[in-house]
Amino acid sequence: MDLSNRTVLIVGGTSGIGRELARRFAAAGSTVAVGGRSPQAFAELAGEGFGTFGVDVTDGASVTSARDAVLDRYPEEGR
Repeated sequence: MDLSNRTVLIVGGTSGIGRELARRFAAAGSTVAVGGRSPQAFAELAGEGFGTFGVDVTDGASVTSARDAVLDRYPEEGR
């Protein structure tokens, strides 16, 4: 599967499996947005070139806000 020129949102991508998936998608040529709750992880991930977005999946308003922020930052890829 060709993963280049894709935009991927990994919610829960600030650590563990999610973080490794983000790195693998990026290595395959995708633009990767990472959602999560860890400001410290956001700083590290931004330093690696990832887009970072705060999201709490237990809060519907937070999910909606994160979705809108990702689509605003990557408008061509998301529509």
